[in-house]
Amino acid sequence: MLYVLLLACLQTPAAAQAPLVSIVRSDDPALPAPIDTHSRLAYARHIRPMVRRAVTEGGLRAILDAADDGDDGILDVVCKVNIVHAEHVRGDVTDWRVVKGLLETIHAWAH
Repeated sequence: MLYVLLLACLQTPAAAQAPLVSIVRSDDPALPAPIDTHSRLAYARHIRPMVRRAVTEGGLRAILDAADDGDDGILDVVCKVNIVHAEHVRGDVTDWRVVKGLLETIHAWAH
């Protein structure tokens, strides 16, 4: 079972927003190819669309659009994922496919 979870929080000197969480289930009928939560998920067909939907609904694009570019004119984005063990334990670390989907989505928005 895989749930895509996004936690986005933007802190600005003028105002602070509460964290926003977006959860997308693989069986969500709004996805292009919904699939039972106990089925094996394919990256391109299931996981990438789930990630894209989670970050879109979670407001990540608005956060990135509102951010200031660095001195070099490039917006730096840091993704801190929960990868803490050499061996994967179910539910213990972030699925690398979710990280890949997140990075691909951010990259697509930047171009």
